[in-house]
Amino acid sequence: MEPEKEITIANSMRKIYFMDEINKISVMESKDVINIIRNTLKLVDERLMDHGGRVAYILYNMLKHSNKYNEQEKNNICILGIFHDIGAYKTDEIDKLLKFETNNILDHSIYGYLFLKYLTPFGKMSEAILYHHMEYVKFNQINSDYKDIALLINLADRIDILLQNHRDNFKTSEITIHSALKFDPLHIEMFEKCYKETNLKAELLNGEYENKLQNFLTNIQFTNEEINSYLIMLIFSIDFRSVNTVTHTIDTICVSMEIARLLNYNKKELAYIYYGSMLHDIGKIAIPMNIVEYPGKLNNNAMTIMKTHIDITREIIEGIIDQDICDIAVRHHEKLDGTGYPDGLKGENLTESQRIVAVADIVSALNGKRSYKEPFSPEKTISIIKQMRDGGKLCPKICNLVICNYDEIINRVRMVSNQITPIYLNIAQEYKHLNSNFPVK
Repeated sequence: MEPEKEITIANSMRKIYFMDEINKISVMESKDVINIIRNTLKLVDERLMDHGGRVAYILYNMLKHSNKYNEQEKNNICILGIFHDIGAYKTDEIDKLLKFETNNILDHSIYGYLFLKYLTPFGKMSEAILYHHMEYVKFNQINSDYKDIALLINLADRIDILLQNHRDNFKTSEITIHSALKFDPLHIEMFEKCYKETNLKAELLNGEYENKLQNFLTNIQFTNEEINSYLIMLIFSIDFRSVNTVTHTIDTICVSMEIARLLNYNKKELAYIYYGSMLHDIGKIAIPMNIVEYPGKLNNNAMTIMKTHIDITREIIEGIIDQDICDIAVRHHEKLDGTGYPDGLKGENLTESQRIVAVADIVSALNGKRSYKEPFSPEKTISIIKQMRDGGKLCPKICNLVICNYDEIINRVRMVSNQITPIYLNIAQEYKHLNSNFPVK
């Protein structure tokens, strides 16, 4: 059961930016990309990611008693378990979801399904998330190849919620009593076996499961292409908070890659630029939305908070990815004259790759739409770049390259946007359609 290939953001970017070559460069281990995603989303709501980890661990133990899936399929199911509630970041239902008290399970299920379908390697397998709150007795009303996975996730989800809410007096009968109504009886048997043979309850309650989950993740092997897709999922997760931040990140990647291409960078250098620019603003996921989307110039206190997104980015990725990539990501606000942040570095301490992303970040911000402004004209953007170049802020070599090739660079950025925007907008359109036409209410 390999995930079926869909038209995804990652695939669309690959058509334009020689991603087949970049994907040959390994930048991190498979387990690291999942941990980066989990650590990042924990900054939005730690409880939800911890819940996802526990659900994955329950699935991991249950699937040991199943011959239906091969090892890769079991891995995919467990990773779906980690992210099964990712759609809740788009809703206001997190508190209720974690108590299993909400009746409004459709919104986050649809958002999660679409998010994983278009932004990850899962493709159609993401249907399991669409139906992961549906009761067993209702599954005859839908047509899906992923019913069994949806039911597995539903059961593991319910087990963790009951364990967390009834820590001292949890009984397996609270699950088994629903056999053949809410849950598949075969799945109930799998749960009973793993519960008898392991210390599942204690491990989930005392946090010991986390080390074992890490061991499981260590043994999973993603392709570089899959790692790229998961990281794209991560930067698009910010869209649950700020559309402008996501479009800015994509444009920064595109401008950075165009500059590097014009400088004839080799494959490894291109890969480092790509991932450094991709991760440069990931720390903004922890910045309050009233600051990220403030319609005007920030006051001193707000700007101080905004600047911490660099420290947060460093906290998320340092020690996990190559240090050169980390430095590209966290130094995009440094200036040649030492007036930048977070470390006030001067030109001699900034590599050309770091300078490229610093310029690309500004070009993207000026050329892009924000909550407080429309895109600047080419003339105004170039004028500001010249001013920062002449003021000793930005690298003259990079600035001159951008100025001389501005139209070509922006046209290439628009090519990417024209590929990605329809997919991106389709998520909203498909959400409305599924919400109105869901097969079971």
